[in-house]
Amino acid sequence: MRTGGVRFPPQAELPRGITIEKVPILGTTWYDRGVSYWLRRVGLIMGMALVIAMVTALLVGLFSTIRQTSLTGFYVALVIEIAYSLATMVFVAVWLGRRWNTMGEVQKRPVSTRAAGSAGAVTGTLAQTGFFLGQLFLVVGSLLFFGLYVVVFLAMFMPEAFWERPARCRLAKRLSDRGYDVSVS
Repeated sequence: MRTGGVRFPPQAELPRGITIEKVPILGTTWYDRGVSYWLRRVGLIMGMALVIAMVTALLVGLFSTIRQTSLTGFYVALVIEIAYSLATMVFVAVWLGRRWNTMGEVQKRPVSTRAAGSAGAVTGTLAQTGFFLGQLFLVVGSLLFFGLYVVVFLAMFMPEAFWERPARCRLAKRLSDRGYDVSVS
């Protein structure tokens, strides 16, 4: 089976002990890439297009309000949004490009998430309790990630979804360890 640069054997011919890993949203459909797989991918693309449309509407409303009050403020906010979005898009593209063929490998460096987790917990708690500033912070923060929404949307058109790539790499490694001629490209 030829999918995404890897030739996997048919599912019925997989050796014992080799299971197809479940991937979020796609389940195990990424292996065979049948109708169910493509329906899920199209659904994800449509959902992300809806998210982009909603965020665009929010940004247009925000920027039109700023423009009515201050033309200089409008241009400053617009430049900040464009610069931040472009920087986010370039960062994600470079990050994915550098790690595309090594996504299935386990990272060995320790990661400290305490500070980020604490900030997220505080913000989420404030938003859940109805605290207006917490909700405002979440909305404004999500507006700054317009570039991330766009790059995720564009990445969904790639032949392989970036969240299925690690499972594909791990399966290719397990099969090559058992003597199958598979490689990830």
